[in-house]
Amino acid sequence: PEKEERLNEHLYPISNHLLWGGASTCSNFYIIKSASGRALFIDYGHAFGEHMQVGTDREDQEIMRFVAHHLEELFTEYGTEKIDAVIPSHVHDDHTCGIPYLQKHFGVECWTIEQMAPILENPARWSSTPCCYHEPIRIDRRFSDEEEFTWEEYTFRIYHVPGQTKFHSVITTTIDNTKLAFTGDNILERP
Repeated sequence: PEKEERLNEHLYPISNHLLWGGASTCSNFYIIKSASGRALFIDYGHAFGEHMQVGTDREDQEIMRFVAHHLEELFTEYGTEKIDAVIPSHVHDDHTCGIPYLQKHFGVECWTIEQMAPILENPARWSSTPCCYHEPIRIDRRFSDEEEFTWEEYTFRIYHVPGQTKFHSVITTTIDNTKLAFTGDNILERP
């Protein structure tokens, strides 16, 4: 019964223009909604931890079972007309394995900080980097460290912030009068 309830997980509105994938998703992913009906994703990975089947009995082999999630609700209940782009916070497969699906089925672009692009585009060359998703991801836009960019009515700044991984970024913006930092799995502590 608990697993059945989790399969019905819904998007959680944080504000009028920001949605969170919810506590049951394997990775924290967010959806920024514009007034025009377009969406921008920050990360898009596994729906649930059970979809990552990794264990010592498999040695270095991972079976990544990606299942599309939250998309129907985004279109039907939140009135989204198009997903423009996805920005991965870092290279780990639980944050990136849904990106090829979005690209193939919805024509979504992938934007990333330039330090991350070579790993996502050619993961076979980076096989020693832990948790890289094995499928190449097309990169449509590259940002330099501390670059400011605009999407719809929002202004963002992206930073190269090694932490949990060497190839990690933090994306900042203001949504509904609240300053935000999308950190992926990095935890920023105040001194």
